[in-house]
Order: sequence, then structure tokens, then C-alpha cells
Amino acid sequence: MAISVDIFVKDTQAPSRPIEGVVVNVYDATTLVLVASGTTDALGQAAFLLPGSVSPGTNYEVRFFKAGVLFSNPQRIAVIEPITPPQSNVFDISGTLTTLPVATDPRLCRCTGQFVDFRGLPLVGNLLRITAIQDVGSLTPASSYSPTPPTLLSGFQVPKVLDGKMVASQTIEAKTDQNGRISIDLIRLGQFYISFAGEEDVPWCVSVPDRSSVNLIDLIHPQPVTLTWDSVDAPYNAVALTVGATANVNFELLFSNFYGYSKELGHIIEFTNSDSDVGDVSYDSANGNVVITGKQAGTLEVTVSVRPNMTPARVPAYSITFVPLVVTVS
Repeated sequence: MAISVDIFVKDTQAPSRPIEGVVVNVYDATTLVLVASGTTDALGQAAFLLPGSVSPGTNYEVRFFKAGVLFSNPQRIAVIEPITPPQSNVFDISGTLTTLPVATDPRLCRCTGQFVDFRGLPLVGNLLRITAIQDVGSLTPASSYSPTPPTLLSGFQVPKVLDGKMVASQTIEAKTDQNGRISIDLIRLGQFYISFAGEEDVPWCVSVPDRSSVNLIDLIHPQPVTLTWDSVDAPYNAVALTVGATANVNFELLFSNFYGYSKELGHIIEFTNSDSDVGDVSYDSANGNVVITGKQAGTLEVTVSVRPNMTPARVPAYSITFVPLVVTVS
């Protein structure tokens, strides 16, 4: 048997507000086996069907996760079945909204990330190594990093000189805290290898943005988040052409590491044509633009999506934010 259980998550501000998008994992209190998982809706509610027992009820361990929100994990709930008023299986949980900590030195970026294990539990004491990029000649980034970092890797760590001071070639080590969290300041626009204990043979090439703070996970696994059509090629996100004519439309794709790219993205994203009878739509990887050819009078829309399995899996999944390109053929 199972009974309805409602968990409501709110922030600690006054007045409190529901927090949407919180991942709620429910575990067996004894074995810590994952029993159920859900995500809070606009009301801050995550609803479950869980086996219970007579009062004092069946105990479960519950953990809450959302970037930018701090929770007191783990928390215990007791599910009562059957319910006798005024008993209830409704639980209120509070989370503290936070922002990423910022570096006080304007030359540095504070990189903060949280790490969990296969069960979604905080990874405590996980060793992280940051190494200067050094090699002979042109350096090819690790194949796991896509797309290529925006700055050409010359074979020397970037930067090599900071305010007239030599940047030493070294390896910095840090460990995650009891919440699986780590925070470290790195030189802005620097390029480094990041590796983890037990995975030294899998270095991740990261490019630090010119910002005061960043999510470290987005440096290791950058994800396309926003596509913007070129305002000259497609003013107001629209293109007009005649039958037989061709239009080349440039764009910029912003990634979660705050770098923008336009070329060599054909293996990551794809463009969808809403009406192939009106026109042909293709991606020119050599020039980094979308090519549209009019075939007959009418209107079509060009939309964008990430190709399956071409970026690291995320829970919940990222989706690209964009305005459809409207093409009118006359």
C-alpha cells in the first residue's frame, strides 16, 4: 500500500515564497536506497506515493538540491498510513536562496561547484586538481571538451604574466566540504586542466570567463543555452527573400561558461525547417552560418535544438533559449 505525501519547499525570506525546480530525493532511512524522486512545481510542491505505517509512521530520509539554494540535508519525514485527523503527510521545507560567491580581486573569478555521487548525495572530501596548461607547440584540448576554447592554445599556460609577475607552473589541490561544495579563485581568461582523484587520466580543459563568479560545473561541462540571430542578417529575427534567392544568416550561440561561438557547431546543434516546400535550410560549418534558399511563396520558421547525446547529460536537462527565425519567401 502507499499513501499521498506532499512536500512543499519555500525560501526563508519574509514573506516566504515557493521555490520551483528543486530536486527532491526520498531514500529508505535504513538502507539509503533511493525510493522516489521528483521536482517541485510553481507552487513549490513535490508529490509522492509512499508506503507508510501506523503512527509514528515509516521513516524516510529526504534530500533537496537546487543550484543557488542551501538546504539542511538530510532531513527526516515519517509517513503515516492510514491518516487519522489531525495527522497529515504534508511537510514544509525551507531553503536559503544564495548567489554564487564573488572574487574580491577584480583580476580573479571565483569558481564554485557542488559534487554528488551516483546516489545524488554530496561527495565529501573529493580531491580536485587544477594544473597549468603546458605543452610544446599547438595544444589540442581534451576530446571531452566541446567546443574548442575561444583562445588559441599556444603551448603555454594562459596567462603567463599577471601584473608584471610570473605565473608559476604548478598544480593546485582542493577538496570538497561536507556539502560536496568547492570554491576557488582563478585568474580571469586563464586556461587550465581540471582533474579528479581517481580520474587523473581524464583532464578537463576549462577557460575561465572575465567575470567575478561562475559555476565550476559549467566550466567543466559547458552547455549551449542561448542562440541569438545576427541583427544585420535577420533584423527582428526575420528574413525576406524571393524564390530562388539565398540568404546567409549568422548567429551567436552562448554557452553556460559565458563564451559565445558561431562556427564548428554542426555536431552539437541542428536547425529544423518547418516547411521544406517553401525553402531549404542548411548549416554551413565552414562559414558558421545558416543558409536559406527560397523555393516557393510562403513562410517557414527555423528552430534550434541540441543533437541527442552530443552534450553531457544533465538532470534536469538544459534547453536552448531562442526566438524562431521567420523566413518569408515571395
